[in-house]
Amino acid sequence: TKPRKDPAAVNIFAAVAEGSLPELEKTLKDNDLNVLNPSRETLLHVAAAHGQISILEYLLTLRDESSPAKMLLEAGASAEGEDERGQTALTGYSKDLSADIMESALFRAVQKNLHSVVAALIDRGTDINAHNTMHYTPLLLACEMGRAGAASISGLLLSKGMDTNVRNQAEETPPHIAAFQNNGALIGLLVTAGARINAVTKYFVTALHVASQRGHADAARQLLHHEAHVNAQDKQAKCPLHLAAEQGDKTLAEMLLKARADPNAQDKEKTPLQAAALRGHLSAVEVLLANRAGAKDTDGWNSPAYCSGVRTRRVGKSPCRASGLPSTPRTAAGTPPSGPGAPPQLGTEGKGKFTLREQPQKDSTASSGI
Repeated sequence: TKPRKDPAAVNIFAAVAEGSLPELEKTLKDNDLNVLNPSRETLLHVAAAHGQISILEYLLTLRDESSPAKMLLEAGASAEGEDERGQTALTGYSKDLSADIMESALFRAVQKNLHSVVAALIDRGTDINAHNTMHYTPLLLACEMGRAGAASISGLLLSKGMDTNVRNQAEETPPHIAAFQNNGALIGLLVTAGARINAVTKYFVTALHVASQRGHADAARQLLHHEAHVNAQDKQAKCPLHLAAEQGDKTLAEMLLKARADPNAQDKEKTPLQAAALRGHLSAVEVLLANRAGAKDTDGWNSPAYCSGVRTRRVGKSPCRASGLPSTPRTAAGTPPSGPGAPPQLGTEGKGKFTLREQPQKDSTASSGI
């Protein structure tokens, strides 16, 4: 509720300034907790200005908050409200709190997107690089919130000297978290402030890997704008294009190719073209072929055969008749190849429809750490 002026509130402000709890309890029956005095100060401001900690605690507990950290962040606008001197109620109150409580309050303020509360806590000396139990800093938490105000809170933290390259337990940096949230604006802010755009996790995953695997075009666009390594390989030797192809994400595939992603990049098993074909992603296959993904993979198998196999999954026609290619690659002896490293075979399964016999695939998310 927006604080309002009330000429009849003189007695309640006097009770707060004098620290008279009985008088305050009596007077509050007829007054609004968010009432303003002529100087546009709330009851919280006056209590803080006069060092009346017990009054502050009482006022804030009326908001059904149960801990000192929560009391700092009472749900109403009055905790953020500034008086004529530009001070919040938090400014005076925070002087008598322990560092642990201040840090806890900072994390809670970031969670609630309370810009001026965050600023007040930092101004009172709260450690902005503190870690919570999840090994998150306020900046990492701000990046993860995914709210419209995330960039604003992050900008404030960065302006106060927050480490832009701090990591969580998974060794993810702020750009990784922003990519998870598809927050392109925040990525731009982080990079401008000095965040390393190509930082990798313990699985060698970059922020661009994250955006590509999750189909987050806004994040990927901003990362590429800031010249993220488009052909970086993770621990499974997958580049971002592999991940976009596995998801059948035509938009991301086109974006990466335009940024000069290598369509012939080889991970431990396949190229992006093969990855898309194995999963039946025709549109992604067509994009990769249009960008001249190599005519042959490392085993010498003709890549259009994979495209033919994908088409038959959609239309149920034989790739032999559609493309003039054999439905299954042959060895020199005329038999289908087998064993480790053999490409997926085209064949017939059920009702005469051609499909791809897929080799068991590892989950790309689990294997790459994304």
